[in-house]
Amino acid sequence: MSTPVDEETSRAVARSAATENSYAVAGSIQTTDSAVVAGSIATNGSAVVAGSIATAGSAGVAGSIATA
Repeated sequence: MSTPVDEETSRAVARSAATENSYAVAGSIQTTDSAVVAGSIATNGSAVVAGSIATAGSAGVAGSIATA
């Protein structure tokens, strides 16, 4: 049985990628105390970057940036 990577998987990744004082990444890569690269990135108490790179305690670069 093969499970296709769909929105369901992306949502599951977004939910599972939530770590303590770290980042929640939607359907991509999640790193700790480093950099996150992917389509949609949401960080807690940091910044939200769409389609680019977000560094912790540094700056958000690209498309849309929203700080919380």
